[in-house]
Amino acid sequence: MPSLKRHCEVGHRLFGDEIIGKPVHRYLDSPQDLSLLGPHHRVLTHTWDRLEGIRETYGLQGYAEALLHLALDYDLIKIW
Repeated sequence: MPSLKRHCEVGHRLFGDEIIGKPVHRYLDSPQDLSLLGPHHRVLTHTWDRLEGIRETYGLQGYAEALLHLALDYDLIKIW
């Protein structure tokens, strides 16, 4: 599971904007959920409802950042 910093770096490389990316990645990997559940936090935070909330709040760019986040967490794409 990549760190918050790594999620933000990859998002910045792809989308060029950390202003939206950082809050999106923090929302998906909230420190409270991580400290209690570790990698199992995904059951609570990596959901369609949360993705929809991100899209409504941050628009398509935020939604793209969230999908990138999930792809990195589940090793669907490799970090270069």
